[in-house]
Amino acid sequence: MIRRVAEVQAEDVIPVLEERMREGAAYGDFQYMTDESSKDFMARGIISTYSPIDSQESISQDQLGLTLEDWMRLYVLAHTDKARAYDEYAAHYLQTDGQIYWSDDHQFSPYLPEAGEMLASRLGLETFASLMISELYVPRSRFPDFMLEARQALLDTEANVVYGTVRLIESEDETFLRWAREDYACVIFNLLVEHSAEGIERAKRQFRALIDCALDQDGCYYLTYHRWARKDQVEKAYPQFSEFLELKDKYDPGRIFTSEWHRHYVEMFA
Repeated sequence: MIRRVAEVQAEDVIPVLEERMREGAAYGDFQYMTDESSKDFMARGIISTYSPIDSQESISQDQLGLTLEDWMRLYVLAHTDKARAYDEYAAHYLQTDGQIYWSDDHQFSPYLPEAGEMLASRLGLETFASLMISELYVPRSRFPDFMLEARQALLDTEANVVYGTVRLIESEDETFLRWAREDYACVIFNLLVEHSAEGIERAKRQFRALIDCALDQDGCYYLTYHRWARKDQVEKAYPQFSEFLELKDKYDPGRIFTSEWHRHYVEMFA
């Protein structure tokens, strides 16, 4: 597969990704700037897409790539110097435009098992902190408005956005709790959350604000990353949720299949 890379503004993300799809791209995403001090925070980023090519095309032995050490350094910079992290990441990816990858290899990414401990040591954190992920879904036509609203919500709540991507997802009608009622833009946020009572409460406010932004744009959110959504948010995003719990008890009256997540919502909707 051939990688195509471009730096674009947020309002151009959906048109560019959809055009690349029409041209045959099978994979792709947009990684937005996370530097809250910049006017381009969440307004600019890097699009990378991958399109099939003739299997006879050879892969260069000296094409550019990032080592595990490079990724570790970028991971630290993403917490300590977001402007530099973006500039270095963007510069690298733009240089890889046109490189060729096997269809399975390009989907791999490095795993940093000691990332949390390393970061705590590098930053001298008194209270441990780690990333919490959340996915928000909005109609593609509403994506630019969502990004503006979410940007303001994150600034207002003083959220620390470390990493974020956008991809396109298609509607689905196979699940009872439908998470993609139409073709959506899926926006991913990774916020740094301090492991303290105050840090958790702050994270709740931040993620609830993001969910409100998605709901304001007739969107939705992914249910299972955390349990911080308010009941009214759950009901607006998943109006069939009460029925889901009732059917769960109908088909599993002994609650053989349960979890902290399930018990949380049983209590919420009691």
